Amino acid sequence: MDYLDEGMKRRIKDGLAGMKTVIPGFCPRRQQLEMIAEVSRVLAGDTDERVGVVEAGTGLGKSFGYGIPAVAVATARQQRLVISVSTISLQEQLLQRDLPMLAQGTGWSFTTAIAKGRSRYACPLKMDNASALAVRDLLAAFRDRTWAGDKESVPGHLRVDWAGIAASSQDCIGRACPWFAECPAEQARAAVRQADIVVTNHDLLVADLRAGPGVLLPEPEKCLLVVDEAHGLPEKARNTREGFGVEYTQLAIRRSAKRLSTALRRWRFLLGFAEWWRLGQTARALGALSRCLVRTPWQGTAPSRWLFDAGVVPRELLATARTLVTASGRLAEHLQERRLALLQDARDGRLDPLVAQEVNAVIGEIGGIATQIGNALALFCARNPGTGPPPARWIDRREEHGQWRHRLRAAEVSAAAFLEEMLWRRTAGAALASATITSMGTFDRFVETCGLRGHVRTLRLPHVFDYAQQGVLCVPQMANAPDAPGHTAEVCALIRARLRPGEGLLTLFTSRQAMNQAEDLLRDLGPALLVQDRLPKSELLRRHAENIQDGRLSVILGMQSMSEGVDLPGKLCATVVIAKLPFSVPTHPVEITEATWLRQQGRDPFREMTLPATSVKLMQSVGRLIRKETDTGMVIIADNRMTTRRYGQSLLKGLPPFRLDLGRPLAQIQTPGTPP
Repeated sequence: MDYLDEGMKRRIKDGLAGMKTVIPGFCPRRQQLEMIAEVSRVLAGDTDERVGVVEAGTGLGKSFGYGIPAVAVATARQQRLVISVSTISLQEQLLQRDLPMLAQGTGWSFTTAIAKGRSRYACPLKMDNASALAVRDLLAAFRDRTWAGDKESVPGHLRVDWAGIAASSQDCIGRACPWFAECPAEQARAAVRQADIVVTNHDLLVADLRAGPGVLLPEPEKCLLVVDEAHGLPEKARNTREGFGVEYTQLAIRRSAKRLSTALRRWRFLLGFAEWWRLGQTARALGALSRCLVRTPWQGTAPSRWLFDAGVVPRELLATARTLVTASGRLAEHLQERRLALLQDARDGRLDPLVAQEVNAVIGEIGGIATQIGNALALFCARNPGTGPPPARWIDRREEHGQWRHRLRAAEVSAAAFLEEMLWRRTAGAALASATITSMGTFDRFVETCGLRGHVRTLRLPHVFDYAQQGVLCVPQMANAPDAPGHTAEVCALIRARLRPGEGLLTLFTSRQAMNQAEDLLRDLGPALLVQDRLPKSELLRRHAENIQDGRLSVILGMQSMSEGVDLPGKLCATVVIAKLPFSVPTHPVEITEATWLRQQGRDPFREMTLPATSVKLMQSVGRLIRKETDTGMVIIADNRMTTRRYGQSLLKGLPPFRLDLGRPLAQIQTPGTPP
């Protein structure tokens, strides 16, 4: 076991001091120092646990809080470092701003690379064969090295159909391609294999683990791992199969058969009887499945969704689905063999690369269908686990031209077992960070859903901001219960009472119906009223900023999605109104299956599922108010359940320590910074 020795401590301390040379006035807060110390201990192996989880609130500077110790340990011990974030934009920020700044300040030498999905890169061969003028201009920019070949850096003046030029593993001919040496996707993968620090996203991290760790990213045993915005990892890791439409897949098979027939006529020496035979087997199995679904007892009487109780699929349907899995698997395996032979012919010069790509596209299309069927049905047909909740299994259906269209779907309820087996038991060291990990003041829900029991140490850092001085959290007297017809009108009255020229107001609703009703009631505000989805998000925020800068009124009405990724510092957001507690009723098959399983275990789904999820959502909503040390304002929770129900106190424990004002009329409550 490695330990955090004095040499490593000095290295981290010196690196931290060096940041003052690139960030004028840089002075780490006490909380940031605590985070650096905790991440250092975990990644250096100075604890019995391999994983550390840190909740670090807004304003702390998480990227340096985990970046300095992680890079210090990794570079000193010549270990590779993988940093996973939630979005590609955050990847770009780390790669282009934070890591170069860290390298300059500390003087540490390291190489970096970004890991994105193949479809984020252009295929030069497709661009070379395209006729559209914009694509030709894009290819010229690629040849001139003024464009790197990825979707995120496409010149703004060029409008191209990205789907038509995106790289894809289904039609890629690899080393047989004349553009292989210059392929941006291949160059990106080569850079990832060589880099000291790889910046990826949660989707790709999970995909690599499911493909077999080490396919794209370093194996967990051979690197250190940092996960930022870690609260989103459990959901990302859940094996959710989008499923497939049975009847539509039949149609896709027929379309692919026509393309195959054309390819056979042109390139009959490449494809032959075996393809037809395997394709026919899959088509017949699809037909059998469709007929089975039509005969099911719920046909004609059931709603548009049928959820199998406890994940148990009827025997006849299960047997038919497994026959299809076998047929599609054999088809996919055979096509892969043909694809490899095709690519070998192209590499050896026996086949023109353009011909190889055309035929490979046909094979890839059919193989993609076969793989989709297999992936979708693997979880649908799998045995239920001995421990833990079963997968959710259901059928969506709709009537179209007098016929039923079915879609078979399945999803894991929990990714805990997968993450524990594939990541936490194997990792050399991992640090997880987010501003919203705890629920109701504890890490219990996150630890359980992430599969971290027995592997983790946790740290909840004190808040950076002085919430008691900067803000007040108000739960005013409400004449209407949250589900009463007059509640939205009362929320609108609260909004009007808080309107101030030059001060922004954000209202968050739990239903689109309530938001639309509020829009109607506040329509007289004119241009000051900005409603989510009526404008692109960027345009809505721009108009809001203009209103405030010009000293005008400005009100944003939004849904729960506006509680994340929206930064409105200062006067841009002086009031946050939360119309209702963001409870989510278990309506999705995954939620229903988990709730049912918990009840079967004698446990309470409301306390174990609903309340923790609500606590996190509420914290995210409240977090929109104070973004800087100079911000002041008021949070209004227009839901009397915060004061009348026992769980209200539990929810309050999970929120920042604002000055509380509960149960009084809004007119009697003062905002911090205003005279009495």
